[in-house]
Amino acid sequence: MVQKTTWMHSLIGGIFSVLLFSINTSCSQEQKDCLAISEFTYINNTEYSLETPIGLILPNSVLIKKYNDIGPCELTSEDFLPPFRDILTIIVDEIYCKTYNSTSLTVGEGPLDMDNYISEKVEVNSFKFTYTFESNEFENLEECN
Repeated sequence: MVQKTTWMHSLIGGIFSVLLFSINTSCSQEQKDCLAISEFTYINNTEYSLETPIGLILPNSVLIKKYNDIGPCELTSEDFLPPFRDILTIIVDEIYCKTYNSTSLTVGEGPLDMDNYISEKVEVNSFKFTYTFESNEFENLEECN
């Protein structure tokens, strides 16, 4: 009987050790969240005033927007999305409208597509993105409705 009790205690201790080890292993493999910092710079190389959803960009000036989000700890520039989505309408000189369209979250026209930005890694999980508006983007504008 003593041998059976000793065997049961050993079995219970072994099961407990395996459970404790598996819990510890799964916890150490969890993906941790880190701060993801992005800075979007919009350069207006035109003579037009550009009113965007994130702010007004005066002629020949710059608009900078910074964002802090949570994400994986090893981000690349390809992991970021622009602050604009789907359709972007910019009001030009308070009269005209320029509309950019996208076909997905990562593919689109002008500032809707991250491939149109110059990216710079500042440090781990911190990137700067620069988009430049040029005069040729604003040819053949129509009045806003």
